[in-house]
Amino acid sequence: MASVRRRTKIWIAAVAVVLVGGAGASALVWSGAAAPKPEASNQTPEPQTVPASRGNLTERSRGTGQLGFDNPRTVGVPGGGIITRMTDRGTVVDRGGELFRIEELPVNLLIGDLPMWRAFALGMSDGADVLMLEQNLHELGYFTDKPDKKFTERTQKAIVAWQKKLGREQTGTIEPGQVVFATGPLRIADHKLKVGDPAGPETLAVTGTTKSVSVDLEPKFASAAPKDGEVQVQLPDGKSFTGKVVEVGAPREVDSGPAGKELRIPITIVPVDQAATGSFADVKVSVLFERVVVTDALLVPTAALLATPGGGHNIEVLRGGKRVRVSVTLGSFADGQVSIDEGDVKEGDKVVIS
Repeated sequence: MASVRRRTKIWIAAVAVVLVGGAGASALVWSGAAAPKPEASNQTPEPQTVPASRGNLTERSRGTGQLGFDNPRTVGVPGGGIITRMTDRGTVVDRGGELFRIEELPVNLLIGDLPMWRAFALGMSDGADVLMLEQNLHELGYFTDKPDKKFTERTQKAIVAWQKKLGREQTGTIEPGQVVFATGPLRIADHKLKVGDPAGPETLAVTGTTKSVSVDLEPKFASAAPKDGEVQVQLPDGKSFTGKVVEVGAPREVDSGPAGKELRIPITIVPVDQAATGSFADVKVSVLFERVVVTDALLVPTAALLATPGGGHNIEVLRGGKRVRVSVTLGSFADGQVSIDEGDVKEGDKVVIS
């Protein structure tokens, strides 16, 4: 009897487990049935577009140039006398300034277009070199009259006053080798001789004080660098400055390595603001040239072009959310853009590029 009751309890417990499990299963099935099924999207991603624009089609190119000081050359005096002092490299010497010393007597800079070709002394014949000397003495404050081509006692008196200031013997004459004439202030680039050497015609390497950029330009880009035109120049540190083309030379052949010789056009560019070059000198720079190919043109990216079997071209324009293919007649190409000569395209249209 006890055995029957035990089996009955076990059966009842088993039924209870099935019912509970069944309820749980029903609950899971019901919950799953209630979850919404994801629906596949019928929408395609909107293509990438660029608006058609109107403006100038500009061709851009880069060249390599050399930034440095202008008019490099050597200066000195006729041989004779031992150099006892040299002005430091990088120094800018202006009118009346000292370039170097010979046996402790200064050789000074004067400004003028003519070289010194004779001694300045009372009794010399009239000449443009006398006028040049008097202009310098006037600028230095020693000659108070109006400069002319005549060497007079007033000229001699001015020389004596200047010689006294320099610590020279007050002779009233200037001999070759005591001064150097140049067209403007000089920057000392290097010493061609050293202290202890005999002075000579090539004692110092000098430059002007204005920096410029020299470029050998490919002839096809000549129209991008007209005289008085402006270009952008990039320095080694990544900074840029605006330069003005001041000289365009005649085409010449230059050595291009294994390829032999190539035709190039030498151009000279001067920074609009000299200070923008910083401390850079004698370095390679990158020059950006721009040339307007077509003015007031309808422009689209070349990436938008679709070739047609007949050799023509189409582009796709997004209109009302749909891609519409349009036949176009192309003009000129430059800098990743093309001008459209004919076709159902207008400024502002969304041109498909992907």
